[in-house]
Amino acid sequence: GGRVSPPGTDGRRDAVEYLYHRKGMSRMKQYLSRALSFLLGAVFVLLLLVIVVTVYMTANGRVPSFFGYSVMRVVSGSMEPTLPVDAFILVKQTEAQELAVGDIISFYSADPAISGSPNTHRIAGIRQTEDGISLITKGDANPVEDSYPVSEEALIGRFVGRVGFFEWVSRLLGNQLVFLLVVILPLIGMTAWQGRHIVLLRR
Repeated sequence: GGRVSPPGTDGRRDAVEYLYHRKGMSRMKQYLSRALSFLLGAVFVLLLLVIVVTVYMTANGRVPSFFGYSVMRVVSGSMEPTLPVDAFILVKQTEAQELAVGDIISFYSADPAISGSPNTHRIAGIRQTEDGISLITKGDANPVEDSYPVSEEALIGRFVGRVGFFEWVSRLLGNQLVFLLVVILPLIGMTAWQGRHIVLLRR
C-alpha cells in the first residue's frame, strides 16, 4: 500500500512552515523599517546640507541653483512685512519677458553700496531699452525706488513662495543647545543603531 506519515507529522510540518513564514515576514518588516529610517535620515541630512550651503553662498554673494530653483535667505528688512528678515524664499529662474509689474524678483544688485550682492525687491516698472528689458525695483518698506535698474543678465528669478521648513531648521541652527539635542544627538544615535544592526545582519 501507500506510505503513511506517522500521526502528527503533517501538523508539525505545517507548524514549522508557519513559523518560518512568520520569521521571514518579520525579517522583511525589519529590513523595510531600517531602510525607511535610513532614507528619512539621509533626506534630513541632505536638506540640512542645502540650508548650510544656501546660507553660506548667499552671504558670499552667490546663489546656488537646483533644477532651476534657488533657495535664498532674506538678510534685510527692505521687503517687510511681506518678507521678514531671516525668511527663506524659493526663487524660480524666469525670463525677463515673463515678468510683470508687482512681481517680486531676486537679482544681483548693481548698487555699489552692496557690491553686486543678491537682492530681492518688487518690480515697480518695466522699460524696453536698446540693450533689452530693464526692470525698475523697489523694496516694500523703502520710500523710493532703487537707484539702479536690473538688467536681464542680473536677474536670478521670480519669488514663488517661502520655505517654512528651512526657516524652522535655521532657527535650530541658531540655537546651539537645541541643535545639539534635536539634530546632532539623534543623528549620532540613529547612525550607531543602523551600524549595529548591519553588523548583526552580516553575522
